[in-house]
Amino acid sequence: MGFQKTPKQLSKEIDSLQRDVFYAKVHFDIFNGLRNSWSEYIREIQNSSCFWDFTMRAHIDACVIRLCRIYDEDGSAFHLTRFLEESIRKNPDLFSEEAFRERLKNKTNRDVGTLAK
Repeated sequence: MGFQKTPKQLSKEIDSLQRDVFYAKVHFDIFNGLRNSWSEYIREIQNSSCFWDFTMRAHIDACVIRLCRIYDEDGSAFHLTRFLEESIRKNPDLFSEEAFRERLKNKTNRDVGTLAK
């Protein structure tokens, strides 16, 4: 990944990181929702405690795994540090205001003008 990137490659990398962050947050929110509902549904949970224990562990594990992918610093992994070092430092032209506007021109629900400033 130490070469010049195209805007399309950059967008794919951003989407990949954004997806991992999004899924980590979703699993964390589900875990917290279940944990916060624990006292309200204690009888139901006691009747199926093994199921709820595994469900909650699965959600927190999925969250942690996504975060580990984002921050993994193995040389072969695609991670946040590699993205920042290789994409931004080695391809500053992709981060000009003009390139930013071009990259987001077809995205919906984006205030490109405000974001570009």
